[in-house]
Amino acid sequence: MATFVKNTATDIIQTFAAFTLQRWKILKELWYLMMLRNSCRLLGQEAESIPGIIGRKYGKVVKILDLSYNKLRTLNGLYSFEKLEELILDNNQLGDDVEIPEMAHLHTLTLNKNRISFRYV
Repeated sequence: MATFVKNTATDIIQTFAAFTLQRWKILKELWYLMMLRNSCRLLGQEAESIPGIIGRKYGKVVKILDLSYNKLRTLNGLYSFEKLEELILDNNQLGDDVEIPEMAHLHTLTLNKNRISFRYV
Protein backbone atom coordinates (compact mmCIF):
# COMPACT_ATOMS: atom_id res chain seq x y z
CA MET A 1 0.00 0.00 0.00
CA ALA A 2 2.77 2.46 0.91
CA THR A 3 4.51 1.78 -2.41
CA PHE A 4 1.27 2.48 -4.29
CA VAL A 5 0.78 5.79 -2.48
CA LYS A 6 4.41 6.78 -3.10
CA ASN A 7 4.21 5.88 -6.79
CA THR A 8 0.89 7.68 -7.18
CA ALA A 9 2.27 10.81 -5.50
CA THR A 10 5.35 10.67 -7.73
CA ASP A 11 3.17 10.30 -10.83
CA ILE A 12 1.03 13.25 -9.79
CA ILE A 13 4.08 15.43 -9.16
CA GLN A 14 5.65 14.45 -12.48
CA THR A 15 2.41 15.07 -14.35
CA PHE A 16 1.95 18.45 -12.68
CA ALA A 17 5.56 19.39 -13.39
CA ALA A 18 4.95 18.73 -17.09
CA PHE A 19 2.43 21.58 -17.22
CA THR A 20 3.60 25.07 -18.05
CA LEU A 21 1.70 28.34 -17.89
CA GLN A 22 1.27 28.21 -21.66
CA ARG A 23 -0.44 24.81 -21.45
CA TRP A 24 -2.91 25.65 -18.67
CA LYS A 25 -5.77 26.38 -21.05
CA ILE A 26 -8.16 24.65 -18.65
CA LEU A 27 -7.73 27.61 -16.27
CA LYS A 28 -9.58 30.16 -18.40
CA GLU A 29 -12.14 30.64 -15.63
CA LEU A 30 -9.54 31.02 -12.86
CA TRP A 31 -10.47 33.79 -10.41
CA TYR A 32 -8.30 32.98 -7.36
CA LEU A 33 -4.56 32.49 -7.66
CA MET A 34 -2.54 31.64 -4.56
CA MET A 35 1.23 31.60 -4.86
CA LEU A 36 2.47 31.21 -1.31
CA ARG A 37 6.10 30.55 -0.42
CA ASN A 38 7.39 30.52 -3.97
CA SER A 39 11.00 30.35 -4.83
CA CYS A 40 10.78 31.36 -8.47
CA ARG A 41 14.18 31.69 -9.98
CA LEU A 42 14.86 33.90 -12.95
CA LEU A 43 18.33 33.80 -14.47
CA GLY A 44 19.61 31.94 -11.43
CA GLN A 45 18.44 34.50 -8.87
CA GLU A 46 15.38 34.46 -6.65
CA ALA A 47 12.66 36.53 -8.26
CA GLU A 48 11.91 39.78 -6.48
CA SER A 49 9.11 40.73 -8.85
CA ILE A 50 6.05 39.14 -10.38
CA PRO A 51 6.82 37.35 -13.66
CA GLY A 52 4.97 39.07 -16.52
CA ILE A 53 3.69 35.75 -17.90
CA ILE A 54 1.40 35.39 -14.87
CA GLY A 55 -0.25 38.75 -15.52
CA ARG A 56 -0.55 38.12 -19.24
CA LYS A 57 -2.17 34.71 -18.74
CA TYR A 58 -4.43 35.39 -15.75
CA GLY A 59 -4.64 39.16 -15.29
CA LYS A 60 -7.99 39.48 -17.03
CA VAL A 61 -9.77 36.91 -14.83
CA VAL A 62 -8.14 36.70 -11.38
CA LYS A 63 -10.06 38.56 -8.65
CA ILE A 64 -8.07 37.44 -5.59
CA LEU A 65 -4.27 37.20 -5.67
CA ASP A 66 -2.25 35.96 -2.70
CA LEU A 67 1.50 36.42 -3.07
CA SER A 68 2.36 36.09 0.62
CA TYR A 69 5.65 34.63 1.85
CA ASN A 70 7.73 35.50 -1.19
CA LYS A 71 10.58 37.99 -1.57
CA LEU A 72 8.83 40.59 -3.67
CA ARG A 73 10.43 44.05 -3.83
CA THR A 74 8.34 45.42 -6.70
CA LEU A 75 4.77 45.08 -7.95
CA ASN A 76 5.47 45.85 -11.62
CA GLY A 77 3.87 42.59 -12.77
CA LEU A 78 0.47 43.59 -11.34
CA TYR A 79 -0.44 46.09 -14.06
CA SER A 80 -2.17 43.34 -16.07
CA PHE A 81 -4.56 42.32 -13.27
CA GLU A 82 -7.59 44.35 -14.40
CA LYS A 83 -10.27 42.66 -12.28
CA LEU A 84 -8.30 42.29 -9.06
CA GLU A 85 -10.48 42.86 -5.98
CA GLU A 86 -8.26 41.49 -3.21
CA LEU A 87 -4.46 41.56 -3.08
CA ILE A 88 -2.56 39.85 -0.28
CA LEU A 89 1.16 40.66 -0.08
CA ASP A 90 2.03 39.70 3.49
CA ASN A 91 5.59 38.67 4.42
CA ASN A 92 7.51 40.02 1.45
CA GLN A 93 10.35 42.54 1.03
CA LEU A 94 8.23 45.51 -0.11
CA GLY A 95 9.56 48.87 1.07
CA ASP A 96 8.52 52.52 1.25
CA ASP A 97 9.34 52.95 -2.43
CA VAL A 98 6.81 50.34 -3.61
CA GLU A 99 4.45 51.57 -6.32
CA ILE A 100 0.98 50.07 -6.17
CA PRO A 101 -0.67 50.21 -9.59
CA GLU A 102 -4.11 51.73 -9.92
CA MET A 103 -6.71 48.96 -9.80
CA ALA A 104 -10.32 50.09 -10.18
CA HIS A 105 -11.89 47.04 -8.51
CA LEU A 106 -9.44 46.61 -5.61
CA HIS A 107 -11.17 46.80 -2.22
CA THR A 108 -8.76 44.83 0.00
CA LEU A 109 -4.99 45.21 0.20
CA THR A 110 -2.88 43.58 2.92
CA LEU A 111 0.80 44.41 3.36
CA ASN A 112 1.55 42.91 6.78
CA LYS A 113 5.18 42.16 7.65
CA ASN A 114 6.94 43.99 4.85
CA ARG A 115 9.55 46.77 5.03
CA ILE A 116 7.06 49.63 4.85
CA SER A 117 7.45 52.20 7.63
CA PHE A 118 4.24 54.20 7.03
CA ARG A 119 6.16 57.27 8.19
CA TYR A 120 4.32 59.49 5.69
CA VAL A 121 0.84 58.62 6.93
